[in-house]
Amino acid sequence: PTRGRPVSLEMRLFPYRLDELEGTATYRRGRVDWQNVVAHHERSVYSVGSGSWQVTADGGWQCNLSNVSADRLAMSRDLIAAIPPALQTVLDKLQPTGAIGLYNGSFTFAKSPQVQGLAAAWDVTVECQQAALQCAVPLRGINGGVRIVGRSDGRNAYVSGEFGLDTLLCKDVQLTNVRGPFWADATHFLAGEPACKQQN
Repeated sequence: PTRGRPVSLEMRLFPYRLDELEGTATYRRGRVDWQNVVAHHERSVYSVGSGSWQVTADGGWQCNLSNVSADRLAMSRDLIAAIPPALQTVLDKLQPTGAIGLYNGSFTFAKSPQVQGLAAAWDVTVECQQAALQCAVPLRGINGGVRIVGRSDGRNAYVSGEFGLDTLLCKDVQLTNVRGPFWADATHFLAGEPACKQQN
């Protein structure tokens, strides 16, 4: 490892600048492995416990990240512009705001030369403090955790998961101890029993 000037990174397929990059990376025969990576973007702090990037047999590539965390995550314009278009549509619909952190995440990205879009899959826990979502019935004052599992093929995306919320406000009514499944895509947001049926 070298010491001295801070390292910054902005990838072509994920144009989101990461500054003050630290960690260990090794390259061997078309594969990069890294450990204990930490980076900043404005006030947001990202960390990756381990990961790998490698060339695939068809000439594409695959990237795996594990133990991913993000503190003080801001759904800024530049972050939303960098993510795959299918996921942008979901986030544009929900318009999440508030204090948000990601923990214990795992992400997989794959790019095939035969397919135009970037495929992605994720499994992550989101912790919220005074967050809000602009779904069919706007929700605000969201406090607690949500596990989110999702997949995108570059054109379409869906997310599902489990609420573990302490409190939230729905039509100015405070709800507490909100538990249960949800499912969402670019046009629908389902919770409870309808979400269970969609997942099956």
